[in-house]
Amino acid sequence: MSWITVAAACSLASLIGLQTLSEAPATFEIIEHGNEVSGDETTISAPSSIPASGAGEANDAGKSNMLFDAPRRQASSSQQDAKAAQLIAAIVNPAALLYGQVTAPETKSPTALVLGNIELRTDSWPLIGRPDAEMVFVELFDYTCPHCQRTHKSLDAAREHFGDKLAVITMPVPLDRECNPTVNSTHPSHNEACELAKLAIAVWCVDPSQFERFHDVLFESTPNYAQALSKARSLVDQKKLTEMLNSSLPSDYVNKHVTLYQRAGAGTIPKLLFPRTSSVGAVESPDAMIRLIEQHL
Repeated sequence: MSWITVAAACSLASLIGLQTLSEAPATFEIIEHGNEVSGDETTISAPSSIPASGAGEANDAGKSNMLFDAPRRQASSSQQDAKAAQLIAAIVNPAALLYGQVTAPETKSPTALVLGNIELRTDSWPLIGRPDAEMVFVELFDYTCPHCQRTHKSLDAAREHFGDKLAVITMPVPLDRECNPTVNSTHPSHNEACELAKLAIAVWCVDPSQFERFHDVLFESTPNYAQALSKARSLVDQKKLTEMLNSSLPSDYVNKHVTLYQRAGAGTIPKLLFPRTSSVGAVESPDAMIRLIEQHL
């Protein structure tokens, strides 16, 4: 009996060891996307049909991509650089300005492909990372969603792993019926989701350099709206922030995010949108997040 007891104990220890060493089961699902994505195309007013890469060129299925336009906002950094170059040229050669010969160099904004046939300009949406990063994908999330908060931690580890090669277009999709018509009823935990999303967008619009810091605060400290507003006021110009919050622009962005969320099938968040696939559900392991990015970007 003593030997049987020892053998049983060893077997139990081995099982525990295997369970400890084995990888946790996946908590997310991978969805494949072709060139057609879910949803009625007529419900999206902003995107316009454009060539995938250059005039007259179509994507590999013979269909043009859909450029998902962002709401109008201040000029992008590339546009500002172009205007600066024009001004410098005029100073160097004033006669060229007189005869209308000064033209700003044409610059093409980098884009990210998602859901098979939708392109987004990386300098037109809230972005963490470089607009010209080698790998870019879209994250649909809610600041008040616990699954999104855990995914954020995994994504932070992945960003540290990939460095400047990786950038993430961050699109808050509030689980609040007030600004998301796909939600049947708002759970009390999401009551301030719309306000937090609009506040984050307002911070980005006022000062993009402070957006990542504020984005991290919302996920890691999980403040209520009053606390989040106080933090935002400490990071960016208060007058400009108030003006932005009083404008329709933050709501316009949320509406666009919800539209893309509908095109991605709505339902569970977080969603990570890649060129031909998307993941649905929390990605709670940094290793799983890194593999996911490597496999789908």
